[in-house]
Amino acid sequence: MLDFFGWVESDETKNETVELNGNEFTFYHNGIVRNLQVKNPKIKNNSDNTGVIVGTVAKTARVYGVFVKGEDNSYIKSKGDNVGGIVGDLDAAFLSAAYYAIGDIEFDGDREDAENFGSITGNCNSSETQLLNCFY
Repeated sequence: MLDFFGWVESDETKNETVELNGNEFTFYHNGIVRNLQVKNPKIKNNSDNTGVIVGTVAKTARVYGVFVKGEDNSYIKSKGDNVGGIVGDLDAAFLSAAYYAIGDIEFDGDREDAENFGSITGNCNSSETQLLNCFY
């Protein structure tokens, strides 16, 4: 099994600017993943950006209300970089109310330079990224 969703992002060409209390806000037509539960995942691959729910979340897309739960035989193993229990690569996006409760996340190769493994997200390096109420 690979990611439930490989890539989720917004469409920046479809947006609307709204004035509210004297301030302007831009809203994008976002990619949204919400209210999803995955039980007993077994993920093993050779690619970068691996997550149980989404491989890459980008450009103001939103993931919230997601839950990953597994037994002792659940796992996520990868030979690539950016591996997370919920999202592999979270880039200028929003992740909220995410719960991760399974076993280990591990590098499954012989490279000495494997990078960015985490229980919630493997990579989260944009100043525009928002993580709220995420639990491991």
